[in-house]
Amino acid sequence: QLSTAEECSADDMVLVARVCRSCGLRDYTALAALAERLTPCVPGLTTDSVLQLAAAYSTLGVLNAPLFEAVAAALIRTWLPAAGSKTKGTGDAPSLATLAAVARAFSAQRFRHEELFDRVTQLMVTAGIEGASPGEALSLLHSYAYLRLDASLGEQWEALERQALSPGHDALGAGPISELCHILFIARRADARLQEVIGLFEALGRLVPGDGDAA
Repeated sequence: QLSTAEECSADDMVLVARVCRSCGLRDYTALAALAERLTPCVPGLTTDSVLQLAAAYSTLGVLNAPLFEAVAAALIRTWLPAAGSKTKGTGDAPSLATLAAVARAFSAQRFRHEELFDRVTQLMVTAGIEGASPGEALSLLHSYAYLRLDASLGEQWEALERQALSPGHDALGAGPISELCHILFIARRADARLQEVIGLFEALGRLVPGDGDAA
């Protein structure tokens, strides 16, 4: 039970959070208590456990700033460039999928951690944005836009957009195109790119069947 978390190891407590996520258990009081006990343990967790913990709390919609401050510190420490290197960190380089998941978790937490996102951007560039799947690119765009960090991406914003749209409108389908439209609006970029937004809406019009088509 969550109430006996004081008797568990840090790994056991992470497992409890993961099980809650799998079962969709949102006992906010119990999960807040679990987070309070887990927060000082985060520096001793493996990177995989830190990522699993972040995913569990974000997926459940349980906001906890102290826990995610500890998560951010652990990830920054792991991904910090080694002395004399601009690209390598103290741990294995994360994949683009991992970077997208981290950005998504902090976006779900409404936690605008600029130092962590600066490092995520650096690692994204190092990994090569062209290696991102369209879904990963969209996820990264959404997270940065939602947290009002899109300006920090610089030219990487355009690179992510190109990657998100790389399969073409027809192959992408209505869902991703609709999401990109939403992203452009929340990033406050739609007004300056009105013709492109109109083009996306026209693509949606072709992809979404009308009343006559449904018949």
